[in-house]
Amino acid sequence: MTRPLLTLTLLLLGSPALALDFADDDNDGYTSDVDCDDNDPDVHPGADEVCDYKDNDCDELIDSDDDNYMPPPGTEQCTGVPPEDADGDGVYTPDDCDDNDETVYPGHPELCDDIDHDCDGEAVPDIDSSGPAYRDIDGDGYGDVTTELTICGEPPAGWVWNADDCDDVNAAAYPGATEICDDGIDQDCDTVDEPCPDPLDSDDTSQNFPGEEDGGAGCVGSGTGSMYASLFLPLLLLRRRRS
Repeated sequence: MTRPLLTLTLLLLGSPALALDFADDDNDGYTSDVDCDDNDPDVHPGADEVCDYKDNDCDELIDSDDDNYMPPPGTEQCTGVPPEDADGDGVYTPDDCDDNDETVYPGHPELCDDIDHDCDGEAVPDIDSSGPAYRDIDGDGYGDVTTELTICGEPPAGWVWNADDCDDVNAAAYPGATEICDDGIDQDCDTVDEPCPDPLDSDDTSQNFPGEEDGGAGCVGSGTGSMYASLFLPLLLLRRRRS
């Protein structure tokens, strides 16, 4: 490069007219090169993420727009109650087809009252109800008795006809489930946490645990009973051999 051309290049690069000058139109202290919305002073890096369908903190994630406990992939947990949820049912407009009725939102069971409760565009006529349904939060096929709701038609996903679950936040607890002994949990919903069998109690003594009379186990060991068995059973066998 010749000296005159080099000199001209250096002069142009140092010219204030060519310097990059980013604006801060919303006066939030962040210029448009880092502010993802330079027309909103509440949107900038480091801002609190609130429930307003915007990326408030400019991290390319927006708040959740559904009523799940955890936001779906690609979103982040937001704070505050969004103004779009007027009825407080956890579903925001435009997903909520009636934001003035807390019993109307996608996924709500259909009731027999000429109202489209599940927002599918069809209302069930005012007819005799099908019967009570119950929430099945853990998805094990058994409902929570405290969530009874008289519905029309078949229960939607997350609802069942029975109210037999004793712990609807534990999918391993339901009638007929395998009981784990001495773990403090009633897995099979019989109101009893089965004790683990005593490893020193043989079948010819006075104490029998469930399943011992037919050679069964009764319940699955949780760890305490298994530990005792591993410690004392060899000692018991050694004592019998010596005798």
